[in-house]
Amino acid sequence: DRGQTAVVISIDGQTEAVIGLIDKAKDEATLTLNVLQLALGINVYMLTGDNYRTARVVARDIGIPSTNVIADVLPEGKVDAVKRLQEEGGKIAMIGDGINDSPALAQADLGVAIGAGTDIAMETAGVVLVNSKLTDVVVALDLARTIYRRIRLNFVWALGYNTLAIPIAAGVLYPAVHKALPPFMAALAMALSSISVLLSSLHLNRYHPPKYEKKYGRALREGTLGLEEVGVVTRGSTVRVQVICDGMRNGGKCSCAPGTCECDGCECNKLSFGKKI
Repeated sequence: DRGQTAVVISIDGQTEAVIGLIDKAKDEATLTLNVLQLALGINVYMLTGDNYRTARVVARDIGIPSTNVIADVLPEGKVDAVKRLQEEGGKIAMIGDGINDSPALAQADLGVAIGAGTDIAMETAGVVLVNSKLTDVVVALDLARTIYRRIRLNFVWALGYNTLAIPIAAGVLYPAVHKALPPFMAALAMALSSISVLLSSLHLNRYHPPKYEKKYGRALREGTLGLEEVGVVTRGSTVRVQVICDGMRNGGKCSCAPGTCECDGCECNKLSFGKKI
C-alpha cells in the first residue's frame, strides 16, 4: 500500500498498462518535521483534501504520526479541524498555499503561506515564506524566539537601569553625600540608556538561520528511534540519517529491513532528512 493513484491505459477496450502516480513531498519536508516535532516539541498535523490512504503514505514518509492525519476534508472541514484543535488548548499555526487553505489560515492563531502559493492565501496569512522552503518555518520560529528574547533582555535592562538612575538623578543621595548630579549628567545618563537599548536591538541584524546539526542535533539524535548516522550540517546542505525501525505505536515490533518499513501504524523515521540513503 503506497497510496498511489492508478491510471489505466487501454487499447481497443483491453487493458495494456497500469501506471501508479503518487505525490512527492518536498526534499526538506522530513528535516523540517523532525526539527519541529523532536527538537522544538511541536505537535504537527496534516490537513488535506486528498484521500486518507494517500495522505497516510505521505505522512508516514515525512514523519507525521498517522493519528495526526486529517484527510478527505473540504475547506470548511479544515476550518473545523483548526477550531477543534484551538478548543483543546494552545496556539495553532496553519501552513498552506492554496485557495482551499485560506479559510483555515484566517482561523488559525498564526497563518503561514508558501511564497509560491495563491495570492489569496498570501493575503490571508500573517507570515509569508518568500523562498517557499519548508525549512523557513523553522527559521521563522527561531527568529521570532530570538527577537522575543532580545525584547525581554532590553526590558529587564531598561527597567533595572532606570530604577537605579532616576532616583540618583533626582537627588536621593544628596542627604548622604551633599552633592547633586548635574543636569547635563542626568541627561547623558538617560541618553546612554536609550543608546544601549538601540545597540542591543541592532544586534539582531547579525542574525543567521540556525545550522540544524549544531543547534538541534542532540534533540534529533535522542528523539529519533534507532539513529545510526547523522551527517555534518552546514547552511544549504542536506542532513543525512539512516535509521532502523524498532518500534510501533501498538507496542509491537517491526522486523522490516532498514528503510523498507511498510507496517501500518509504524512510527519509525525510515527516511533520511533530505533524501533516501
